[in-house]
Amino acid sequence: MKNFPLVIKNLRKEYPSHAGRDSHVAVEDFSLILKNGEIFSLLGQNGAGKTSLISMLTGILPPD
Repeated sequence: MKNFPLVIKNLRKEYPSHAGRDSHVAVEDFSLILKNGEIFSLLGQNGAGKTSLISMLTGILPPD
């Protein structure tokens, strides 16, 4: 896998419980391998975890 510019394994983000609500898993077990020159996109409904995923990849949020 050292020939791939981007390798993501088992990325997860869970927001803790607060105000009497249960914890919420925003991203569960996300893995991705991109070859050189490939393009990908993130599609999904509201609340699917797209922003949480990008925030973890850019360092804004720490993964769990």
